[in-house]
Amino acid sequence: MKGKFKYLCGGVLMVAVLSLSVLTAPPSALAKGKKVPPGQAKKINFQVMNDIRNHWSVEPVTALQKEGIIKGYSDGNFYPQNEVSRCEGLVMVMRALNQEGGTPSKEALKAAADCPDWAKNTVALAIDKGIITGQEAEDLDFSKPALRYEVAVWLGRAQNGNVSTGNLTFADSGKIPDYAKKYVAFMAKNRIINGYPGNMFGPLNSVKRAEIAAMLFRCQNMFSLKNQFGYVRGEVKDILPSAPAFIVLAVGDGDNAGEMMIQVADDAAIFVDGVAAELGDIKEGESVTVVLNPARKAIVISVKDGENNNDSESNAPKIAGLSPKDGAKDVEIGLKQLVATFNENIRAVNSESDVGSKIVVTNETGNKTVEIKDIDISGKELTIELVNGLNAGCEYTVYIPPGVIIGEDGNSFDGVDDSDWNFTTAEEEDNTAPDINSLDPEDNDDVLGDVHELTAKFDENVQWAGGNDVNAGKIIIFKDNTEITPDDIKLNDNELVINFDEALSKGEYSVIIPSGIIEDEAGNSFKGIGINGWNFEIKAALA
Repeated sequence: MKGKFKYLCGGVLMVAVLSLSVLTAPPSALAKGKKVPPGQAKKINFQVMNDIRNHWSVEPVTALQKEGIIKGYSDGNFYPQNEVSRCEGLVMVMRALNQEGGTPSKEALKAAADCPDWAKNTVALAIDKGIITGQEAEDLDFSKPALRYEVAVWLGRAQNGNVSTGNLTFADSGKIPDYAKKYVAFMAKNRIINGYPGNMFGPLNSVKRAEIAAMLFRCQNMFSLKNQFGYVRGEVKDILPSAPAFIVLAVGDGDNAGEMMIQVADDAAIFVDGVAAELGDIKEGESVTVVLNPARKAIVISVKDGENNNDSESNAPKIAGLSPKDGAKDVEIGLKQLVATFNENIRAVNSESDVGSKIVVTNETGNKTVEIKDIDISGKELTIELVNGLNAGCEYTVYIPPGVIIGEDGNSFDGVDDSDWNFTTAEEEDNTAPDINSLDPEDNDDVLGDVHELTAKFDENVQWAGGNDVNAGKIIIFKDNTEITPDDIKLNDNELVINFDEALSKGEYSVIIPSGIIEDEAGNSFKGIGINGWNFEIKAALA
């Protein structure tokens, strides 16, 4: 190995000619620069918590476990899909800052009084550190799940004021409190916290334990919050099999370019594209991130393609089809089952009833929530059964939150926003012909006084059949068996008005409206009024 090596010493990056007193490797490996023979790379042994072995979060969880930032439970599990409480979230952030275990102020302890004993001191320290304000602490229910915008604020404040403002382009930015917007923008810009499909951030969504692990892991990788641990990024130049083993990286560029040889801890966690691997699986030329412990040994080695930075694996379950389809019109009236088909078999994180309690079906037209009777998850299908069928002529939306459904490999489904599944039911078919509600004068009425208008009110809006107002001329009016001609006939909404400029004189009147000349908006024809259907007598005009 010729040229310069970069190495970390006491937390300060230095450049020096390789000194075996600083980093030692087997002389044979250094002298010959041998590649790793197949199957002969040193076997690295590390423990992974039981329930994350095949989970998308295995890499961030294991890395942060090794740094002492997160811990599992006594049964050997991490429970990645459980919601993280505000207390737990703040404790994790403070561990990442290496701020756990100090003595908080009395004021901070008072503000954190509602926290459980195990977390009270650390949350109080978070108040003193400015991760959360005293007022926020007093207003929060610490037993409730941490929300996405809250975690963005905590991680942003952990940067000691080094948070630049940015533009928020999420469709639901209006749901983010004003004080939190700059932190959400900063976290999104740096891809620490990502959005959901449909350009949604989901600020009020709760955060799962796996998700906060991924967020903290990215923060550590980018900002090195816990500064006694180092993060080194570079390109693999060589793997040196030995006891201990070493990895050689090309780091920096230009005048700062060089090589770094790093001893690999015996229990280092190694990942290739998020999957647990062996040292021999790492290939020359691959891009890696290495986490160094205080002794400057590699405790985590991550090989990444740099493209996948989601809060869940890119192979998380995805929607293959929706019934009714998103954007569908004329959906069947009375439909009681809504079906989402996935690209793989799925199951509930907790229970089907839990999924049902969190799915929201909304009648947007009626501005009311639709009651769900049951949820069934079978194979690739999620079926939502409604108590009552869909109403006619209404727009509906369906919301499925992230984190309640997982695929075969434990990868979490990102959810469906209500803007991504909406449909409209068909208008109810109108086969009912319009009918008369009232007549003025009434049929068989004796009228005293001046009459200038005859009015027929219908039970719905009506129009001239075929839109032809010539039909008005087909209405016939008799006085004492002699036809008379009105001055005007109009249809206004649900009223037929027959107008005479001069008051009608004393006599017997009949009004005939032929069938088929008036119809409703659906085209149903009015049956008409025959010769004996609308008769009245004007006795005399008022003096």
